Amino acid sequence: MPAEASPFQVLLALPPRMAEEFEALTERHPPRWFAGPEAGYPIGNGGGTARLLAQAWAANDPATRFRDWLGTTRRLLLLTGDSNARLPASALTGAPLLPLPGGGPVAGNSSAAVLLDQQLPAYQRLFAHAGTEFAVLIARGDAWLRCDGELPPFPAVDMLALPGAGAWLMSFRAVQTLMERCGWDEAKRRFPAGVNCELATEFGAAFAGSLVCASVALPRAQLFPFRTNRELIESAGVLFHSAGGESPAEPVAGARRLDRIVQNSRVEIPQTGEAPRSIWIENSFLGPQWQLAHEHVLTGVPENHWALALEPGVCLDFVPVGPRDFCLRAYGFDDPLAGALGDPQTRWFGRPVTEWFAARNLQPRDCALDLAMDFHYCPLFPARKPEELDAAFVAWVCASHPPVRPNFSQQWRDWSRLSARQLGARVNVSRLFAQRAEVGGERGQFPPAPRMCP
Repeated sequence: MPAEASPFQVLLALPPRMAEEFEALTERHPPRWFAGPEAGYPIGNGGGTARLLAQAWAANDPATRFRDWLGTTRRLLLLTGDSNARLPASALTGAPLLPLPGGGPVAGNSSAAVLLDQQLPAYQRLFAHAGTEFAVLIARGDAWLRCDGELPPFPAVDMLALPGAGAWLMSFRAVQTLMERCGWDEAKRRFPAGVNCELATEFGAAFAGSLVCASVALPRAQLFPFRTNRELIESAGVLFHSAGGESPAEPVAGARRLDRIVQNSRVEIPQTGEAPRSIWIENSFLGPQWQLAHEHVLTGVPENHWALALEPGVCLDFVPVGPRDFCLRAYGFDDPLAGALGDPQTRWFGRPVTEWFAARNLQPRDCALDLAMDFHYCPLFPARKPEELDAAFVAWVCASHPPVRPNFSQQWRDWSRLSARQLGARVNVSRLFAQRAEVGGERGQFPPAPRMCP
């Protein structure tokens, strides 16, 4: 964990497997740190806040009454919601644990700095500036807040919204009221099914007479999101230059100066031709016979000797599952990874999903797929031993015009497949972290310019 002590407890909502192994793999220990399984609530929904607080209380000090525990220290809650679960680069560990360039190693942690380490200074500053009546700061776990200049006065209220910063401050009384509103039963340690309470509308309106609410804009606050692949690369570029002491007047322009990011990876692609654009490579092995174009996010690629040429916009995520298997999650750079499978507007590799099946002589129903199911819940990603995944099969999965390979079609149909939703519960995060430590490599540097795809 970072060497600097934080004057508050940090509560993270993470994917279930990462939450289970958070302490062991990150060396961030209670009571300063707590990780609970994310419930899919967006940042503005009080249900996620209430559940995460209840989980932390039950894990840290269940013998103490909740209201007494709440008063022992301030707490920062980092929530992401469903959008983060759909970004493969951070979906398995959660956005706060996304490795970033330019941060260097963290004391007590063999891996390099993550988004969480860059998020804390701004939130620590907000807490220090706020009055002691505020018990909780709720913030986005999938964004980096840059907060320069003098902060305006914060009024002594029960709920303080910080627009532009994506954050809320809540008093002890407001938190207690929120827990009651969500139906929290302390004796039974549970909530009723379907807790849903919007902070900005439903909760604030319901208690407008008893809670004092206000909003304060932070004039120089900048929020850099990590929700899409484009945001991932642009925001990481801004953060990289900020770590070097730069303060670009136009953050996006600054980010474009670093749009090829390689971390914890071995990239042996020879330099020839024009350099690729919009590249994120993390925890991966790319040998000399790989060929890249542009707009690639490559994560978890295991050691291989493949000759593989990727078309523009193809992204690959190899997810360790069980003791040896890898799940091949291939997708398009701008794919929303959402929408009904049978909807012509639902995209895979930038094209309608139905075109992918037709080009491979496959019928979704023959593959045990429900056309009405959301893409996020569809088992589309084959999980196999590494020796069963080769360059020809990977290229066939990703190709815009795949060759006719009946054996590949049969394998895809018959092999065990997982959905993006299932991966959060099935990923072997210990293997993921072990590969990251093994591969090493340069961080935050421009890699040699790879060969371009024809």
